[in-house]
Amino acid sequence: MYIEGTTYEYPKVANIFFDEYTSEGIKTDALGYGPANYMIKGMIENLNPENTNIIIQTGSKEPNMTWTDEQIAEAGADPAKYYLKDWSKVSRWQITKDEGLKLLENKGSVCMNITDTNCVDINSGDTIGDFLTYGVEKYPADRYIVIFFSHGGGSINGFGSGTTLPEMQKAFNIAKTKTNAEFDIIGFAACLMGTAEWMHGLSDYGKYYVASEERETGFPWLLGDITSGIAQNYTTEQLLDTITSTYYQYSAKNGKQATNISAVDLKQVKALSGALGELSKKIADDYKADPAKTFNNFYVALSRSNNYGEGGYGLYDLQSVINSLNDTTWYDLDYSSYNQNITDIISNSVKINKTSPFLSESYGISFYAPNFEQMPYFQDCMHLTDLGCLVNLYSGKVSNFSDEYISMLDNITEYGVNTATSIDVSTIRKDGTKYSIDYTSNFAPSYNSTLELVRTYDNGATRIGTVEGDYMITAVPDKNPDNYKYTITVDTGYEQTIDANLFAIAPYGTTDYSPIRVVIKKSIDNFNATNTVAKTLLLLTREGETPNKKLLATFRYSKEDGKYIIHDTTFSDQDNKDELAMPFSFQAGDIITIPDYSSVTGRAETNANLPSYTITCSSEKCVEFNIVPFEASETPKFRFNINNVKNDDPYITAEQTTFN
Repeated sequence: MYIEGTTYEYPKVANIFFDEYTSEGIKTDALGYGPANYMIKGMIENLNPENTNIIIQTGSKEPNMTWTDEQIAEAGADPAKYYLKDWSKVSRWQITKDEGLKLLENKGSVCMNITDTNCVDINSGDTIGDFLTYGVEKYPADRYIVIFFSHGGGSINGFGSGTTLPEMQKAFNIAKTKTNAEFDIIGFAACLMGTAEWMHGLSDYGKYYVASEERETGFPWLLGDITSGIAQNYTTEQLLDTITSTYYQYSAKNGKQATNISAVDLKQVKALSGALGELSKKIADDYKADPAKTFNNFYVALSRSNNYGEGGYGLYDLQSVINSLNDTTWYDLDYSSYNQNITDIISNSVKINKTSPFLSESYGISFYAPNFEQMPYFQDCMHLTDLGCLVNLYSGKVSNFSDEYISMLDNITEYGVNTATSIDVSTIRKDGTKYSIDYTSNFAPSYNSTLELVRTYDNGATRIGTVEGDYMITAVPDKNPDNYKYTITVDTGYEQTIDANLFAIAPYGTTDYSPIRVVIKKSIDNFNATNTVAKTLLLLTREGETPNKKLLATFRYSKEDGKYIIHDTTFSDQDNKDELAMPFSFQAGDIITIPDYSSVTGRAETNANLPSYTITCSSEKCVEFNIVPFEASETPKFRFNINNVKNDDPYITAEQTTFN
């Protein structure tokens, strides 16, 4: 196991992360442990030393990652046996039953920046390759599993604080050249690492690849359960099921509903490169014939597909994009035969895919495509305004993936670089529950272009809610071949605009409501559900702790049978938000202060005069939030918010039109 420590391992953060887990099947003894130390603790407790060796290499580029026993004990953990206290050195350890973490050797101090000398670069292929070789040579086995645990950033950003795919390939090649060993499982307990590029790049070095397409947000894999399975001589396939099942259940039960993890056959998935290359050559040929049509067709398909990391990493579910390409009815481009080849390979490659309903279009393998939302996330391109920089960056980070795909991206993104956006918007039309708008542009609208409900109040404040329905986008050529006339039609399900209300929750300690963007999702994903997210601040008082905690609550709710139902809630510490991004588990005796809406009727513009009430928790589910409707003094208005692919101006809006 290769662990690059993060701020999640700070004892004060660990104390917040892992106060208690009381859901069925979830361990309840994690008090004071960061995720890495929690995994180490589970492995120690479940080790069978007669049939298993577990070797770990640790280090971190984060500053101040050395702890005293007193600091660890203050966080509630036992420092004697389980806790890794010094992350500033590159250290090798063995998991033992009696001694716990047994230090094997220190390799030196971690290089904190590129100018450091006489230190160890934990991101380099040489460092990782030396560790893999050491494990195989010193502890020969019938099966080898390697798990990488840290942050993850997908195809371009890679693993940890800077390990790129070429460096990781170098590491595995060093180990294979020296030992000829193949890893039965290569796992990434890290965000966003379930990418086709990384699977292809490591396909010569292992049998199965396990990772998540989406963020993992600090939840550890339950390696104690996995170690227990190894002790019982589980088959590799049984271990794959244990890894994916325990992570999925653990993550979902502790509040992270956007959960995904998959196990992929590396020998099967290698064929994706060639199949995607054939599709790319067809798209490139179409681009030569009609740049505008082909560019817009490809990017509209992307915008209709599942993306991860909130869109900023350019990661899309590959099968979801293929499904969208098969359904781009506003153009006459047919990629069905190429798409079927890719679908067949994905079906044969993905052996296990566990994904929550909130990621219903996640099939187990993501891939990269450049978009304008990524600029702030990639420093090499942050001062540029074109997609070409991102393509060049990508091509250098995913060696030997698909030259045809990279070439296609290089060609097709020229349209996004060299073409100016033009907009000619007409007024909104209403036909029953459907609202439509026409406009002419050389850029297609995003499938996520929104219909906004605008309400104005007596004090002049404007609240905007987002209404998403069943979007239909059609396009016909204008006289100028580079301009297409687009029609966006949204079936909102509302005959009267009064039915499309806005709701809000009053944050603790503020005087204004925060508007909630109400997303009505009708049939775009073939299920009828309303799903939206809201945030608020509340105050937590816990005996023996000073000061009180200000918790930022993020909750997801839906409207079912006319009632608003909260499905899951996560909490973060507002004062340490850079360090805390995990769900908060309440303890018995906690006191929570929330504004009281029970006596509110009619319009309420602020919560300044609302009474607050406190409740004492009897369990971790002691808080119920109240969602209250706004009431407007004027008839609400609709307007379209057109998100263009190029995104020069993400809020090009049509004339606001009132419907009675």
